Amino acid sequence: HHSGVSVDEVVRDASVNAHHGGISLRRIGADLVLNSHHAPLDVTEVHGAAVINSHHAPVSLDQVQGEVTLNSNHGPVAAGEVGGNLHLSSNHGPVDIKSVSGDLSAQNSHAPLVVGSVGRSAVVRSTHGPLDLGPVEGDVTIEAARGPIHVGGAGGRVTIRASRGEVRIDNAKGEVMAENSRASIIIANDEPVHAAYTLSNNRGDVEIILPDGSDVEVQGFVRKGSVDTDLPLAVSANGQQGQSVNGLLGKGGSQVRAEVDSGRLILRQRR
Repeated sequence: HHSGVSVDEVVRDASVNAHHGGISLRRIGADLVLNSHHAPLDVTEVHGAAVINSHHAPVSLDQVQGEVTLNSNHGPVAAGEVGGNLHLSSNHGPVDIKSVSGDLSAQNSHAPLVVGSVGRSAVVRSTHGPLDLGPVEGDVTIEAARGPIHVGGAGGRVTIRASRGEVRIDNAKGEVMAENSRASIIIANDEPVHAAYTLSNNRGDVEIILPDGSDVEVQGFVRKGSVDTDLPLAVSANGQQGQSVNGLLGKGGSQVRAEVDSGRLILRQRR
């Protein structure tokens, strides 16, 4: 209480409770359990798992070889490498994670959340702050409101439900399902697309980049607005105040479906 703690090395497990004093731990040989209130935390290396609860103070982790459970309120979090799964809950403090080798499960609000890479799947709930995630080797599931979302690559299925924040997905290899309102959806690809997309937006644009060599069947409907495309697709008036678009690219196959209630549907081969 009201004093700092500095430990060079603990061979086995470590358990620490601290209030109003900084904590510096260089190497923990096994598991770490830490509860901190108004005490900044700096940990260099944990050879086992880590369970950390922090309130009103920054948290810095360089490397944890095992699973990490981290609860943080009103303080920034910075972590390097997490060797196992990461279970994160954060409020009112920015979070920056370099890499997670296992699964990511995160709840975040009122601050940015950045995760550089995820080795397996990612499930994230985020409100009132930007989310930057990826690449992710497995599936991605996101629920978000009032903040932009960026997924920088996914090896599995991507499912996003969002509102009032731009959704951008780069280089998704699997199926994509995305819903948004009052902000755009952008799907950009460097390689040809062969997977199914199901996209819907209310009062926001949908933009899809379908590079040369893509094999998909396109079906798009804009209730109020327009279709803008440089692809060999048929565009027609829908009898209301919008347009429809359909056609095959390449051999067809997987369906790319997009519905826009009020906005533009943009389909391009390249930027």
